[in-house]
Amino acid sequence: MDRYKAEQPARPSKDWAKSKTFRELRKDLLDDIESRGLCGSHFVDKVDEYMRLWVIARQLNDNIQQDGVVIPYKNGQNQFGTTDNKSVNALVRVSAQMLQIWRALGFVDQAVSQPTDSGGDDDEL
Repeated sequence: MDRYKAEQPARPSKDWAKSKTFRELRKDLLDDIESRGLCGSHFVDKVDEYMRLWVIARQLNDNIQQDGVVIPYKNGQNQFGTTDNKSVNALVRVSAQMLQIWRALGFVDQAVSQPTDSGGDDDEL
């Protein structure tokens, strides 16, 4: 069982907080709450909290992509097997908290109230 003998060195995680995607998402969120008149510092704090969780979620996703959902372990000469990657459960909890912040900022209500393109027969080309 060679895969249990040597620990693979962890690849460095991408610095998501410095990414273009991070900056664009944060700007979009701040622009949106400002356009709805939600300019108080407590709203900006909630956006920043959301963005911190967004970074953590990306790091957890990176870990799951690197190590998989199930990871091997070896506790001794003859004790080895597989166990769940704890990043999966952590990602679920982080996502739930992100959704709570999303709701607190009013994005869920906003998404529900926007009309959708039905793609019906009356569309013109």
